[in-house]
Amino acid sequence: MTHLDVTLSSLDHSPPRYYRVVLDGRRLVRTAWREGGRPRETVTDIGDDQDPWRTWEKARDKKMRERYSALSDPATTAHGDVVLEMLPPHRSVTDFLDLSADGRTLVVGTMLKEAYGAEIHLVDVATREPLPAFAEERRDIGWTGRTKTSRFSADGTLLASGGDAGRVVVRRV
Repeated sequence: MTHLDVTLSSLDHSPPRYYRVVLDGRRLVRTAWREGGRPRETVTDIGDDQDPWRTWEKARDKKMRERYSALSDPATTAHGDVVLEMLPPHRSVTDFLDLSADGRTLVVGTMLKEAYGAEIHLVDVATREPLPAFAEERRDIGWTGRTKTSRFSADGTLLASGGDAGRVVVRRV
């Protein structure tokens, strides 16, 4: 029997909101609540013609697109457990990522929808708060290519990036 369980939270609201998605065999249980509030639960039986794992994944990803994410304290998680799982803000696939040496900042490179440019997102791992993003907009003439790789300096103050056009850019973060 398949069992999957994730609790997501959103810090965009006050008080914070939570959303739990549980797959227990062929039953999907979704629970939503606010900090200090009463939980609301929805139970759905998954038909034989549907993939239970995919149904669970769709329910989880729907909330992640609304800026909910899974966050755990690295000091208390077991080896192999998820510390942070999120979707970059309103964008497409993740092209590259890196974690600063101190583990506090995550850099995520995403292509913009319809492939018209790219963005580099910096995320504070402890709070999931986005830090200032760098946009690489497509230009009709002389597009310089998009970033394909990025690395932090050892002290976490600089971010080096390189991409399609062969150029390297170092930014202060």
